[in-house]
Amino acid sequence: MSQALKTVLLSLVATTVACGGGGGGGGGSNVVTSNLTPSFVADQADAGGSVVSMTEDSVAGDVITIGILVTGSEEIYGAAFDLAYDPTVAVFQSWAPGTLLEQSGNPPNYTVDAPRAGTVVVGASRTGNVPGVTAGGRTLVRLTFKVLQPGNARLSFRSASLTDNRIPPEEIPGISWFGGSLVVV
Repeated sequence: MSQALKTVLLSLVATTVACGGGGGGGGGSNVVTSNLTPSFVADQADAGGSVVSMTEDSVAGDVITIGILVTGSEEIYGAAFDLAYDPTVAVFQSWAPGTLLEQSGNPPNYTVDAPRAGTVVVGASRTGNVPGVTAGGRTLVRLTFKVLQPGNARLSFRSASLTDNRIPPEEIPGISWFGGSLVVV
């Protein structure tokens, strides 16, 4: 056994003894677990009409996924919005595509970015010379957040629009946008 390996092993043994390693000593663990439980309360649960709203998609421990649901709109080709939230209560982790723009096997383009704490910027569009889609209560995109501490955090849309498949695209009028609150206990 080399001298360097002996030194490393002796250091490891000394550290284990000093920390109470082995049976029952120390009583602590370096594993950090979260007892935080997130949930989501929508501003408008069943709005009717042409609406984009947020829904609780799933919860796993201290991670929550919010679905962006589109209902009552036709000829949708794309969407763009900023989602604002309180970065002291949660942090944006990831995103996943929905089922709205994927209709008819058309692969859409997504751009999802968090340029600064408290903002997620989303852009999504069908591609090519294809018709727009009918919403019918489908999810545009799913956004996943990790909660950091107890509290309530507003999630709200800013600079939001749905567009049609005209060239150039035009904003679809008459859309209501509803956010909600992230509740962490």
